[in-house]
Amino acid sequence: INSGAITSTGGVTGTVGTFSSDVVANAAAVDDSRAKLHLGPGGRIAFEASATADDRAWRMGPSDYSSWGGFEITVSDNNSSLPSANDQVVIFTKERNATFAGTISGTTATFAHPSGAGHLYIEGGGSSPNVSLHLNDENSARLWELRSDGGLSDSLQFIDTNEVVLTLNQDASATFAGNVVAAGFDTDGDL
Repeated sequence: INSGAITSTGGVTGTVGTFSSDVVANAAAVDDSRAKLHLGPGGRIAFEASATADDRAWRMGPSDYSSWGGFEITVSDNNSSLPSANDQVVIFTKERNATFAGTISGTTATFAHPSGAGHLYIEGGGSSPNVSLHLNDENSARLWELRSDGGLSDSLQFIDTNEVVLTLNQDASATFAGNVVAAGFDTDGDL
């Protein structure tokens, strides 16, 4: 075929193909001039797994397992299955939120609000959860933990390895596990 459109009610197969314009699949109209691959509603891209045991099949596209208007990336459990509802790696919502299924790793993370105060929220699930920020060394050994005790005390604890060093309580009291050392200070209150 030298020119003109290719229309097929079945599949189009081949080993090599060159397109000088857009590639359109199941799309009613091509209205995004910046995109070169156009998939119709519900269109997804799938990557097959090889026969290698550690390989996985991947799929990306509009959400079909989470809320409408989102975009998700999923991965299969093994090299002989396809991704399913429990295989989401990341979900992007139309509200511009992202949910990651696993650990996010990196050397540096910066969270910056472009025009106002920034906030970092760590939310626990279930009944009375502990929520913690762990500071680990290069070998993933915990050095310090800042823990909000979600139990009845609702205290804030500073933990060195496994020992609570300081506890701040909601009644404005503080409990130190060891000695409090201070040099040259003045106080108007009781010690």
